Amino acid sequence: MNWQSLILDDRQHQHALPVRTSRYPRVLWAIIVAAATVTFAWPQFSTGGEADSSCRTRGATLLANDRARVYTLDRGDIEVYACRYSATSIRQHAVLGFRNAQRGLSKFRLEGFFAGYLLTGRGCSSGYCEGQFIRVVDTRHPLRSRELAGSVFALRSNGVFATVSDQDTTDDSPPTVLVWDKGGRRQVGRGAIGLNSLALSATHVYWNVDGAAVSAPAVGPVR
Repeated sequence: MNWQSLILDDRQHQHALPVRTSRYPRVLWAIIVAAATVTFAWPQFSTGGEADSSCRTRGATLLANDRARVYTLDRGDIEVYACRYSATSIRQHAVLGFRNAQRGLSKFRLEGFFAGYLLTGRGCSSGYCEGQFIRVVDTRHPLRSRELAGSVFALRSNGVFATVSDQDTTDDSPPTVLVWDKGGRRQVGRGAIGLNSLALSATHVYWNVDGAAVSAPAVGPVR
């Protein structure tokens, strides 16, 4: 038998062998397709995130601008949410709280991406009411919020906010002005403060003490 006959015999033997194909590529492809399908369908079923159209249309609008929206859902208690618009990605809807429960919300304000509001009655259900607080939520990062004691506040679109608080004072001690800017939380003033005089500019916080104008630096943005 020459070498040509050996090659021919080997080829015939190969053709005679049963052909087996692995199922693993098909299984892997099925997994990829299923994962893609689940990823595509996720916004419709997720409780943690919503698509942009939901931010624009869900519930009843309290406040809205070209960047974000504060809205309510009536589920027995009035639930309050905040979200930012996004054309291409999924965004969390920040749960702010309830309007008609012990932990009540009011005085809503929306500046840029930042939603601010007055929070009252926290801890009352356990018998210890903590007083009034101003909370500000960044709708770009819904789990990120900041609080200052107070019942009156001013808010800017860069996240800087200021409050007037009398919670840490006694009958002989006047209210204080608190501010949260890029340097963090601090007290900037104290005295017989006119509650309606609190205001913010691009670089300062302003208030009146006994009718006289007072100011302090308040620089953003808040990260």
